[in-house]
Amino acid sequence: KKAIGFCEKSLKIRTKLLEDIVHPDIAISYNNIGVIYLKQGNAQKALEFNERALRMRRELYHDKPHPFLAESYCNKGAILGDLYRYAEALEALSKAEYIGAQFYGEVHRELALNINNQGCLYFRLGKDYEALQYYYRALSIYSKLNVRCLQTGIVFESLGYVLKRKKDLESSRKNFARAYQIYLKSGGKENHGTRSLYSALEDIERESALTFDNY
Repeated sequence: KKAIGFCEKSLKIRTKLLEDIVHPDIAISYNNIGVIYLKQGNAQKALEFNERALRMRRELYHDKPHPFLAESYCNKGAILGDLYRYAEALEALSKAEYIGAQFYGEVHRELALNINNQGCLYFRLGKDYEALQYYYRALSIYSKLNVRCLQTGIVFESLGYVLKRKKDLESSRKNFARAYQIYLKSGGKENHGTRSLYSALEDIERESALTFDNY
């Protein structure tokens, strides 16, 4: 609530100073307010502000490759995913990936994050094969960058869940363990992500034991 308040004050000042000018700073305010509403769980309100930012950025950059334009499409994909509008979400993320690849090249952290988000949508749609392809693509980029960060941990965690659903428990356990080590180093034992991964690992161990007993 405090964050929304500050962003709204910023937007009010910028709008007053810049009047009716289409300006990147006003688009940033719209974008930030949309992101906060999404984190609050108000996806419909988030979409409203995202659309304002996107319209302004399209007018500013004329659909030419620009990181702010890619950001707006990426955020739109996340919002539409929360609204269960998966086809539209994938379309928005695909646009974000295309723009990002033109601007950054084929190997960049922002591109890997976007590709992982597409994988998550395919997972939610129950399309495990497609999800795996996107997760492996994201990991390939991180590997080329020689990066092992929180975002990498998120991909390992995502892989763990899709492999668990495919009943490949050993591969699932390995990916959960990789994610757990990254989360542990990043946020410590009490971090929500770390504790969640610890529980996921325990579930895998129990499921593996039950499978072995049944055999």
